[in-house]
Amino acid sequence: MLKKPLPLAALFILTNALYFWMASRTLPALMAFAGGLPPLDALPFGYAPDYPARLFAALGEAGRDYYRAPQLILDSFYPLLFALTYANLLAVLLRKNFRPQRWFALLYALPVCSAVCDWLENAATFTMLRQYPDISPAMAGAGSIFATLKTLTGFLTLAGILLLSLRWLWRYYKDKARRG
Repeated sequence: MLKKPLPLAALFILTNALYFWMASRTLPALMAFAGGLPPLDALPFGYAPDYPARLFAALGEAGRDYYRAPQLILDSFYPLLFALTYANLLAVLLRKNFRPQRWFALLYALPVCSAVCDWLENAATFTMLRQYPDISPAMAGAGSIFATLKTLTGFLTLAGILLLSLRWLWRYYKDKARRG
C-alpha cells in the first residue's frame, strides 16, 4: 500500500483524469455513432440480452471499430487504476480512523472486485463485438451481470470512502475544538 500522500494523490488524479476522458470523449462519441443509444459501459444496472445486437447494429462498422479502440483499450487500464487508487485510499482512511483489524481486507477487496468485474465486462463486450451479428445470449447475460456487479462494488467502494472521510473529518474537528 502507498504510504505517502503524493503518490496517492498523483494516482487519484490519473485515475479520475482517465475516467473523465472516457466520460466526456469516448462514451459520447460511441453514443453519437449509435444515434443516441448508450454504450454497454454506460448501463450500470445491466441490459436486456438483445441490447448488444441492437447497439452494435446502430453503431455501424466504424462505431464497432471505435468501441474496440480506443474505448475498450482505455477501459482496460481504468480498472487497474481504480483498484490501486481506491484500495490505497481505503487503507489510508482506515488507518486514520481505526486500529488495524483483519476485516479491513474485506474493504480493500471491494475496488479489486470492481476492477475484476469491469475486466470481465470488457471481455464480454469484446467477445460480443467479435461474435456480431451472431451474439450469444449467454455472453450478453454474462456481460450484463458483470456490469451490475461492477456498479455495486464500485458504489460500495465510494460509499466506504465517503463514510470514512466524514468520520475522519468529524474526529479531526472534534479533537481540534477540544484542544481549543
